[in-house]
Amino acid sequence: MGKDHHKPLNKNNLNEKALAASKSKDKKKFLRHIYNSKKWKDIRNEYISEHPTCECCQFELATQVHHIKRFSTGKNKKEIEKLAYDKNNLMALCSHCHISKHLKNLSESVTED
Repeated sequence: MGKDHHKPLNKNNLNEKALAASKSKDKKKFLRHIYNSKKWKDIRNEYISEHPTCECCQFELATQVHHIKRFSTGKNKKEIEKLAYDKNNLMALCSHCHISKHLKNLSESVTED
């Protein structure tokens, strides 16, 4: 490979990369904040009490709450919170079904690329 295989570094490229990394770090911090919030814990506990049986297998005791549409896909904080706290975006699942849902979503996202 020659020396031309890298994009030339300049101040604008570095600033764009730093800004993107900063936004990504801020978003991750905000997503963690949601899971640690009293509001989420209250919604989660209420949802589990309203849906004590796994909504997937309809057999096991539901112990986890799954977001149907990942709230991390929100474009801004308002949209992220709407997806995170919307009971219509939740499913009560047993741990086995929750893991299965995430593995299925992961395999679908890999095959789409």
